[in-house]
Amino acid sequence: EEKTGPIAEDLRRLVGTANAPIFGIDVSGRINEWNCATETITGFSKADAMGMSLVDTFIDDDLKASVSDVLARALEGDQTSNYKLALKTKTGAVRHLLVNRSEERRAGGACTSRGWPYHDITKLKAEAEKTVLIHEDQRRLDETANAPNVAIDVSRRTDDCNTRATTITGAP
Repeated sequence: EEKTGPIAEDLRRLVGTANAPIFGIDVSGRINEWNCATETITGFSKADAMGMSLVDTFIDDDLKASVSDVLARALEGDQTSNYKLALKTKTGAVRHLLVNRSEERRAGGACTSRGWPYHDITKLKAEAEKTVLIHEDQRRLDETANAPNVAIDVSRRTDDCNTRATTITGAP
């Protein structure tokens, strides 16, 4: 049942033009809202997305089961916030999103749709992965170095040392 009237129109216009990407699904998991910001991030137009299954069409294969589970629990009223989601773009790339679920209910309490405003954390995720790799590379370099390396804490006690320092000093 489509809402009509000036308030519904204002809300539809607000969602459609929001700077924040927002998409929504009906109770069967089909896209019923897809704003301009979501079009920009995914490359799919609103016309491409409307009526399509969120899970089958837009969710990365590795996460389809977990997203389906979140959606099923949402129908039972389970609140899910700050959920990480991998959304496929039109080019086949994956955008990593941090989503929050909101729902619309009829007067009797029945859930009629769910909205997913989200934050695109793709760059943040890539930077975090890069930091981990740099740290791992640094650790490997330190452990295989031919020079002793000793780290101390703020109390000037030995906090860590590499294999070469242990060999030279005989300390464990």
